[in-house]
Amino acid sequence: MRTIYGWKFMLTIALPLLLASLSVTLLTFELIGRVSTGANIEDRQRTTEIVKSALAAAQKQLSNIATDNAYWDDAARNAYGAVDEAWVDETWGVSSESGVNYDLIMVVDRQKPQPVSGYRWGKPYSPKIKDYYSGKLDNLLDILPQTMVTADAMATTLNTPDGMAVVAAAPIIATSDDLKISSTQPRYLVLVKFLTPEYLAAIGDQYVIKDLRLNTGAVPGEGEPVLDVNGAPVATLLWSDRRPGDIARAAVMSKAVPTLGFMALVMLGIGLLCWRMVRHIARREAVARHDALHDSLTGLPNRTALFGGIEDLAKRTDVPVVVAFADLDGFKEVNDTYDHATGDRLIRAVSAGLSHLADGRGTVYRLGGDEFVLLFSGPDAQEAARSTAERFIDFLRVPFDFEGRQASVGASIGIAGSGDGPLDANELMRRADIAMYRAKSGGKNRCCAYSPEFDIERVDNNAIALELRDIISRRTIAINYQPVVDARTRGIVSVEALARWPADSPRKIGPDRFIRVAEASGLIDDFGDLILAKACQDAANWPGLRLSVNISPVQLKNPAFVQKTLRTIAESGIDPRRVELEITEGTLVEDVAKAKQIFQVLQNAGVRIALDDFGTGFSSIGYLRQFNFDRIKIDKSLIDQILSGSAEQHIVQGTMLMASGLTAAVTAEGVEREEQIDVLRLTGCREMQGYFFFRPMSAEALTEIMAEPRFAIAV
Repeated sequence: MRTIYGWKFMLTIALPLLLASLSVTLLTFELIGRVSTGANIEDRQRTTEIVKSALAAAQKQLSNIATDNAYWDDAARNAYGAVDEAWVDETWGVSSESGVNYDLIMVVDRQKPQPVSGYRWGKPYSPKIKDYYSGKLDNLLDILPQTMVTADAMATTLNTPDGMAVVAAAPIIATSDDLKISSTQPRYLVLVKFLTPEYLAAIGDQYVIKDLRLNTGAVPGEGEPVLDVNGAPVATLLWSDRRPGDIARAAVMSKAVPTLGFMALVMLGIGLLCWRMVRHIARREAVARHDALHDSLTGLPNRTALFGGIEDLAKRTDVPVVVAFADLDGFKEVNDTYDHATGDRLIRAVSAGLSHLADGRGTVYRLGGDEFVLLFSGPDAQEAARSTAERFIDFLRVPFDFEGRQASVGASIGIAGSGDGPLDANELMRRADIAMYRAKSGGKNRCCAYSPEFDIERVDNNAIALELRDIISRRTIAINYQPVVDARTRGIVSVEALARWPADSPRKIGPDRFIRVAEASGLIDDFGDLILAKACQDAANWPGLRLSVNISPVQLKNPAFVQKTLRTIAESGIDPRRVELEITEGTLVEDVAKAKQIFQVLQNAGVRIALDDFGTGFSSIGYLRQFNFDRIKIDKSLIDQILSGSAEQHIVQGTMLMASGLTAAVTAEGVEREEQIDVLRLTGCREMQGYFFFRPMSAEALTEIMAEPRFAIAV
């Protein structure tokens, strides 16, 4: 019986399995060869793209350095006319000695054959420009603006007597409109970084490119050609392929050959092992490819995938491309209030919601941190981007709950498209970024589409800054005052000082705009001092009345803020206990510890600190925990909804309870209806402000109103 079963096993199982194993073995070896060859080819292609990106990044880096150094008042002041050689040496020449950013610097005047100033490796150097750059520098300068208006820089690769080099040039332009330059033709700052073996090795280490080297001639079919400013190949970048397929094939063969000796005993095991090994190789390649193009936290495509996707779509010139660039508002406060683990959970939750909203309409990418991008294409791409952005903002209005931890964020979204013609990825993202910051500066939690007007806003802001500087020097800023009343007696208890642009100015500018310009132009400290001084002088005429003045978080960065503030109050002669400084809830306070210290010193001197716009989202609870506010002002957006349901009433009532526990007073802003007053009084609110009672008015008008007995100061 045993002999019969033995033969049956041999004939029905062993022999067929042996034949099948031999066939599988041959097919497996062929598959391993194809996979390894394909892996080598794909790795070669991927490395080629990385080499292109590395060279482009080197040119971009040098171009940015040229722009930063050329677009500068000091550069314009010292590089025109008789060049201040000592300044050029100290500012630019010394830096060329280390070769960290560049090896050679020239200040070039196109009317002169030699640079007006030059340093190579820290030493003065002034060769003939045409000979040194083989006559091709003019081609690069021709691309740049020929008038002293913009400071755009360009970079390319040129051959020089000192070797192949990345060359960047930028016109030297003043940043201030009031700086007069005698010349009407720009001079150029030219920076040169030689592609030395050491520099190429550093790039190779940075981008994980093995044995990156330069061949000064074209090598057909090999490497990556290096093009000069005219697009002509001047050199070739070469490297050593990693050949991951060969490594994988060697690993497989080292295990497969000895295993075949045991095929008679473990035929099925060998087949399974080979299959698992091949699958393992494919999986590793898929994982590596996925990781290179996806974010590890959310699994979304990353920045590299985004730029690749835009470029792929841009090649199809008949297909409009639109991006929506979203930056979360209040994410930093969530991290500060809770921890980074909660922040990571919030990012994953936001990405899941955004992916759901964009499903079937666009692709979602995470750039890193709290930045996301949606990519749309097709005739309705613009509308799809806007509707998805608005739905995303609505989605974020509901706070996230992580085991009782409430995390509230919003989103500022900028939208830009290629409707006017093809745009490269960098330009498209630049426009989306500008639009996003416009949305953020417009109040956050909103979307904004790019407009060409945004690019000229900087010019307008410069003009506004010049006029604002004159207004500050002449102390002609206007201030209106909006009273705050007692909820019971409706007598006036305090006033809020509101800056207004002078009526005699030809410009009509709102406070959001000119305060933003003051912050960006460095005028906010003097501007804030002026507002506080004028408001205190006016308040001296209203004894017993509290005065509220808004402060910018930029002012908190000034080490002399506390000293100047207390001195201004003292000079006005009013009691510091009558002064209340307001800071907006949605404002990002970068250094919480420093801000707390500043507030504590002011409070010790008698000055009150108020949290303005409470309830707009972001980090209200976090602010209340970290700062000992004397007053909390509930935002109008919450007051507007207080009659629509019990939820808003509970929020206001909860605010009262929190404020009571923190010994902080509460003021309701934006009260416009009698019914709101009744509800607020029931919640325990004792002070109110809004158009129902008073609109902002001049100091003279307020003085007249204060004279009326019915508006007497509440006791």
